[in-house]
Amino acid sequence: MPDSRDLADHVVAVACDDRYAAYAATTLLSAATTSPDDQFSLVVCTYGLNAESLDYFRRVEAITNREVHVLVFDKSYESFPSGRYTSTMYLRFEVADRLRHSSRMLYLDCDILIREGVAPLLQLDMKGHAIAAAQDFADLCGGPFIEHRQRLGLPQGQKYFNSGVLVADLLAWREGGFRGKLLQTLASLGDRLTYPDQDAMNVVFQGSIHWLDLRWNTQLPLITTRTHFPNWRKDLRAATTHPAIVHFSAPTKPWNADSYIPFGEDYLKLLRAVAPETPIPRWGTGLLRRVEFVGGVFKARLTSNLICVRNTLRSIVASKPTGNA
Repeated sequence: MPDSRDLADHVVAVACDDRYAAYAATTLLSAATTSPDDQFSLVVCTYGLNAESLDYFRRVEAITNREVHVLVFDKSYESFPSGRYTSTMYLRFEVADRLRHSSRMLYLDCDILIREGVAPLLQLDMKGHAIAAAQDFADLCGGPFIEHRQRLGLPQGQKYFNSGVLVADLLAWREGGFRGKLLQTLASLGDRLTYPDQDAMNVVFQGSIHWLDLRWNTQLPLITTRTHFPNWRKDLRAATTHPAIVHFSAPTKPWNADSYIPFGEDYLKLLRAVAPETPIPRWGTGLLRRVEFVGGVFKARLTSNLICVRNTLRSIVASKPTGNA
């Protein structure tokens, strides 16, 4: 087991079990290859990995010439509610206590593709906040998610963040006793939690969040379901056109898709490098699927623009004086 003193001041971390090891290795590979000259340690948090899984991370080491540090935790979180997720997601709660000789952590889910260097995140001025994160796609849509925030007891107007890309000030995390607060919140909210670890973090860290630009966590639905945003914002356009980090946060992942996924080929190229024996879909009709996708996006944007024009005209008409004294 590696000593935390062997780690750099900044770390990029993932958490996984054997089922997601190949994908976690792909995420770390994308982080390392886009930041070849930046000083940070690669860390895997796990309950333990078999030889095949460890080989994925050894390939990352061979490609990047960076060591991958495997931190093994006890299985105390296996009894926690996890739904369709894996309980290793809770390891981010206590990784700050394990990384006592590091000051900053970039935590990433396993379905992540890094497209730009992560130094801006690791060197970010967080203004004294314990974490930095981007707003969740579902929260941007409003609607039923407003009720979800209410169930959690979040203040009106409080944004809800996605925890798949999370920057942590590890010293602030430890000094704030956030691990204990997170566990207490999990116990107290119980069945009100839909996304257990993420919900708990949104409750505990309210007031200590530095908000990231959406391009640092461009969730796939932001790209593929643009009709959710009738007043299409410039920052959403920038995030979906030139994302720094693509988060495949949808049920269909690049490794099990039978159709085109934006930026999916870039992800699969890295996956093939770390797990060449893993069955990977070949999108033989990729060009046709791309045309279909681009057509859908164009239609959504046109619809959004027409809605904006309609709303503008309505506001102009409503503001005109009636002429009556």
